[in-house]
Amino acid sequence: MNRIAYFSCLLGAFAFSTSVLAAPVEYSLIPQQSLIYVQVFKDPNTMGAGLSHDHVVKATGWQGSVTWDADDLSACKVNLVVPVSGLVIDESSMREQVGYDAMLSESQRKDVRGKMLSSNQLDGDSCSEISFNSTGCTQSGSTVSVAGTMKMRGKQAKVVAQMTITADGENFKANGTMKTKGTSFGMDPFSAMFGQLKNRDDLQFTIRVKGAGQ
Repeated sequence: MNRIAYFSCLLGAFAFSTSVLAAPVEYSLIPQQSLIYVQVFKDPNTMGAGLSHDHVVKATGWQGSVTWDADDLSACKVNLVVPVSGLVIDESSMREQVGYDAMLSESQRKDVRGKMLSSNQLDGDSCSEISFNSTGCTQSGSTVSVAGTMKMRGKQAKVVAQMTITADGENFKANGTMKTKGTSFGMDPFSAMFGQLKNRDDLQFTIRVKGAGQ
């Protein structure tokens, strides 16, 4: 083979290899196959701690998408929108799943929901959505840190979710956690009985999502 033919073959092989490189894939997340919830914890150091409960709030009716390429983290994009009206408070099945022993009655759950949606908490009448939009992704070992802006109660705060991600051109799966504080969004921890009952400021999110390529 002469030199010109040899280099032509090399260029042809290079063109073929670049044409089959993986490109970013956009996935639509599937709520029916996913689970997103947040845990709110009581302050155990208050006088009335024995009368209060930890809580778990499940997101339903939400929508989300992910753009992902394991070879190009700069392509990573995550968008989620959760309707406040779809938040489900303290389902017995969810309380069991996160390891809470005490179950809440329907009247207790209704009372907790009313307090959670009040103007000094989520302000459900004025702020109908909770959203997350990523600003960048980095990876260390098997953990992908998804940084972004979360909007809740009309306030924005920077957050980072620590995720493990597996994906191909058709299926996407991500599991992880994210922590933030209610005060970052203008919410003081719920308090009653002159502070004898009180929640901690911490909010702990668990994210287990699946998606399908578009």
